[in-house]
Amino acid sequence: MSTSLKNARARIQTLPSDDSIFVQLRSENIVSLSDEDYDRLWEVMQELGRRKGKKYLDFRSREQGLITLRFLKGQNVFGVIPTSGGKSFTFQTVAQMTDGLTVVISPLIALMKDMVWVDKDWFYSKGKKNQDWTYFNSDLSPQEKRKVKNRIRAGTVKLLYISPERLKSADFNDLLKACKKRVRRFVIDEAHCILGWGENFRVSYLHIGKEIQKLQKELTKGQKIHVLLLTATATPELQYATVKNLGIHIEPENFITQLKDADRSELRIRLHKVSSDKQKISWLVKQLKRGGCFYNKRGIIFSAFAKGGEGLGAYNAEMIAEELKQNHIKRARCYHGQMDAKSRSEVQEAFKSDELRVLVATKAFGMGVDLSNLDFIVHFYPPLSLEDYWQEAGRGGRGKDASKGEYCDCIVLYDSSDYRNSLDYSVLKSFTSVTGFEKVLCTFTSVAKGEWCFNASDPSNTWYVKPHGQLRQVLKELRTRKDIKKLDYIEIAGVELERWKLLRRPRTVVSHIDKWLGENEKDAFKQTRRLRDILQLRADSKGRIIRVASQFPWLVRELNWFTYPEIGALEMIDNQWENDILYTRFEVVNNKPSRQSVKELARRLRRHSTIRRAKLKFVFNRFLKAKSSKEAKSIILEYLNLEQEPGQESALIAKSERRIKTRSMNFKEDIKKRNYHAWVLLNENGDKAFVIPIQKGYAVVNNRGGVIIKARTIREAMDEIASRSEF
Repeated sequence: MSTSLKNARARIQTLPSDDSIFVQLRSENIVSLSDEDYDRLWEVMQELGRRKGKKYLDFRSREQGLITLRFLKGQNVFGVIPTSGGKSFTFQTVAQMTDGLTVVISPLIALMKDMVWVDKDWFYSKGKKNQDWTYFNSDLSPQEKRKVKNRIRAGTVKLLYISPERLKSADFNDLLKACKKRVRRFVIDEAHCILGWGENFRVSYLHIGKEIQKLQKELTKGQKIHVLLLTATATPELQYATVKNLGIHIEPENFITQLKDADRSELRIRLHKVSSDKQKISWLVKQLKRGGCFYNKRGIIFSAFAKGGEGLGAYNAEMIAEELKQNHIKRARCYHGQMDAKSRSEVQEAFKSDELRVLVATKAFGMGVDLSNLDFIVHFYPPLSLEDYWQEAGRGGRGKDASKGEYCDCIVLYDSSDYRNSLDYSVLKSFTSVTGFEKVLCTFTSVAKGEWCFNASDPSNTWYVKPHGQLRQVLKELRTRKDIKKLDYIEIAGVELERWKLLRRPRTVVSHIDKWLGENEKDAFKQTRRLRDILQLRADSKGRIIRVASQFPWLVRELNWFTYPEIGALEMIDNQWENDILYTRFEVVNNKPSRQSVKELARRLRRHSTIRRAKLKFVFNRFLKAKSSKEAKSIILEYLNLEQEPGQESALIAKSERRIKTRSMNFKEDIKKRNYHAWVLLNENGDKAFVIPIQKGYAVVNNRGGVIIKARTIREAMDEIASRSEF
């Protein structure tokens, strides 16, 4: 033991044992830290322990220690640690030890509160040591926001939690640039959200990299902003794609994944099949009442919907909570992102204080919240992907010891109608629907060019913007008024599109549509309202700046597809408040993107849809067929740890069970079983191929059953197929 560490005995009461992970890493000294740095790190570990009422006698795992040390050394790191594995500890220690401001991008308000332990008396106390961690979000009152802003400007904050949307705020960016402590580190907690949520409903996630680059320019020459990405669920493929999106470089050895204890032995998975959603409610009531396995126990019921869903025949969080109350389950409430800030805060505090025993929540509550001794986690509907499920199930079991027979039961309720290989009849189909290429193109051309593109090639497909029925009638009326005129037909990315041109001022045309809607409100077609909203968006825009009000999140999502570098038509500027309305602002960089870039957009959209469906099919075809908790966990971990080389466009997506009729008799003889597990590959065009096991290695077949190649290993098969543009 070093002399300096012995001298630290007067300052700290507990010293690391000689066989601890801390001492092992110190002796190896992989990152070349000084003895003083290690001594200070141990002191900070003890200080954090006192704050949380715990003792940190060691790192929880070698991987946790490596992530901490490499980030402390000033390296970019991507860490994958199981839930409850101590992810937050890695950056909290570094923030305490280093100069400058550490900004943590967190997806949920509930998670921010949980991280900072919002006990108001503690949070705003006068003690100096209690002033260095804070968050800034919409739950703070105006007075609290002013206090936090003043502390940031004064440089007294070391660790700041914000949302990705806050990072895009022009005012907040100015605040970060004006503060005494420059931003030196970025932590992206729950890093799988960057692509998982960014491409679906929180587009600000996709622009974090650009904001980091802007703040980097504020630093003096030679200084760099270091980035740490943390999650419990990210396949190697997702890790590399996320880093590419951020535009940062991470050394191969700094992709650190903890495999030990990844199976969370304290979680016990059960898959329970029922005949209907009503039976799910009956089952829950029975288990929560006296004599049931969840009676007087504490847990979370996850629902896919916050509100709505009735049109799909589905139960949302509010409906489930109300059903439980009507059945005399009194200590149950719901929590979701559409509740007002005060209600969310009240529910969260009541659940933490054990005033509530059952919380019906969406993922707005679950991710990353550290609650000990949860006895059950129930999924009212099958998860959309195994990443989602493992994140949400991982909320349970903290503080439980499987060796002592302490478990958290993780139940998935699924209806027989959901358990189909085809998604055509599933309630969950609505979650995997990705906005069609035609809709996205129509939104962009309408706003940037004053044109509309409608699908003219498939009159039976009402999901896309097909101008038929009422919409055709509205277009005819607008044409008669000489508000618009029909241009021509064009073909892009294999789709025939009908083009219309705007002739009058957008506000004039909007007033005409409003008049028509007022006369036909009961029968108004949603495509007509969509056309009206897009015109209103154009009317609100100023020159090359497009402003999208917060009540139109679907327009933000659609326009965001044009911000990708490969498309290069739009650039997201920021989020800005005006007259109590939050606007997302885009700048038109090129209102006439090339045909090739538009084809690339179509490919992206279709591939994105294919991947989401593949993930959900994997849940149906593999996970829900597991016969035991052990088998269910092995399927999850196998899925999350599939190998994928960086930069390889032909991506290994998921395993899927499928019967393939092959044309080759020799190939047919090689197949071990008629039903088998096949690895699904996508090439850069989104075409599918399947890698399946044969007696001597693996074979790749196309979607028509034709044999493409044979190989000894999966990796060899992928390498062979990766460069092919056609299967």
